Amino acid sequence: MACTPARSCRLQVARCVHVVRASHLTAFVVAYVLVFLVANVVVLKAYWEQRQRELEEQRQWRQLSGQPARRPLGGADAFLQRLQNSVSGGRQRAVFTCADFPTLEVGRRLGFGWSKEVFAATYGGRTAAVKTVNVEGRDMRECRLTGANYTDCYGRTAEKMYREVRLLHQLRHPNIIQLYGFCMSLGRGESSVVAMVTELGEPLHQLALLQRSWEQRLRLALDAADLLQYLATSPLGPAGLADLRLEQFLAADGRLKLADLDDLQLEEPRCRSAEQCLLPSPAAAAAPLVRCTAGRCQGYNARRNQALAAPRLLAPLLEQGAPAPLNASVAALVAGYAAADRSAAEMRSRAHRLLELFQRHGYGVTDSGSAEYEPVYNATLPGHNYRCSLSSELGRCSLSVSGQREASALCSADRRCEGYVLTNRTTWTGRLMTHFKTRIVTGEVRPELNSTLYIRQTAR
Repeated sequence: MACTPARSCRLQVARCVHVVRASHLTAFVVAYVLVFLVANVVVLKAYWEQRQRELEEQRQWRQLSGQPARRPLGGADAFLQRLQNSVSGGRQRAVFTCADFPTLEVGRRLGFGWSKEVFAATYGGRTAAVKTVNVEGRDMRECRLTGANYTDCYGRTAEKMYREVRLLHQLRHPNIIQLYGFCMSLGRGESSVVAMVTELGEPLHQLALLQRSWEQRLRLALDAADLLQYLATSPLGPAGLADLRLEQFLAADGRLKLADLDDLQLEEPRCRSAEQCLLPSPAAAAAPLVRCTAGRCQGYNARRNQALAAPRLLAPLLEQGAPAPLNASVAALVAGYAAADRSAAEMRSRAHRLLELFQRHGYGVTDSGSAEYEPVYNATLPGHNYRCSLSSELGRCSLSVSGQREASALCSADRRCEGYVLTNRTTWTGRLMTHFKTRIVTGEVRPELNSTLYIRQTAR
């Protein structure tokens, strides 16, 4: 466009600039409105999905509260395909229902009993356990022998699981297995299923305990003391472990977990006289402490838990390989639980004193002064390991110590030890992790920040 007068040309330019600015403003407003609408759609979608999960969970709990219904709950394949962990704000939430997202992968069978079987599972890279009805178990077979149909027998066999889900929902404690969620999907015949998803742990048995250091087993024992106190004053009243056995517990991340709650007793035994409230021997001497009041043996559940925990749980955890300075304290603690003549709170305090004694005295080995050690700072020695009886690792001699002095004393007392690596890593007791070596090869020393290699310089 040609502009002859200068003023007319300036007016044309101003109009063009105005049009361009107006178009930019319009585009900005349109873009802002679109972003606002998209953001609202995302928020509303997230709110709708969360609300649907909440409604589904409420429906499941209403259905559970109506049990025992004799109808089985089914759709096992669909259930296993539709469960997923839900994470909100970085915290895991127990919102598993049959309507959740499909990422649960069920693996090998971990164990089975008369009424239930347990499988390992993963979801979103996390581990879990899936517990469901054992359709080939004793309870199911005996029910079918009575002539009842599959549907009714499945419902009867699942009743323990209904109860266990309720208990896991109501009893929340660090030493009780965590309930992630459950599914009860109505079905017919062999499509029926009742299943629950829980925290995964390692079964405890005598061999597994012997593969742990005494320090690791001390932590499990203190967890047991904490759990017994919680059960004595639980929100549901004094709870009794009807069949307290080591096999009822798991270890998860080094912590003790009660994994089987279907036989938990929530009422004290009925009685007409104190003679009906006798505890297992040797706790029978504590009978005067268990009174028959209002037709119930008051205090029976808590004291019976203690009496059974002494030989079946605390002794296997603490007696084998206890440090010499703690032998008397360990024996007194186990005997105290067996006698059941103190409250669960007092016995818990006594158990936790073991931790203080271990932190103070360690393994009770003193340095005779016959050996000297040369430090090599910020260094470590890979390999050259050997197994020692107190070690927390298979194939290695790894112990916690209060400091360099105790580490030197332990090395000097061991004929195989030629040196050790003192790290700055602490165990749950606050003591320093140390790796003892059977042979020192200076050419294999490697740099490692905040670790010190101590090499024996004198003969034994």
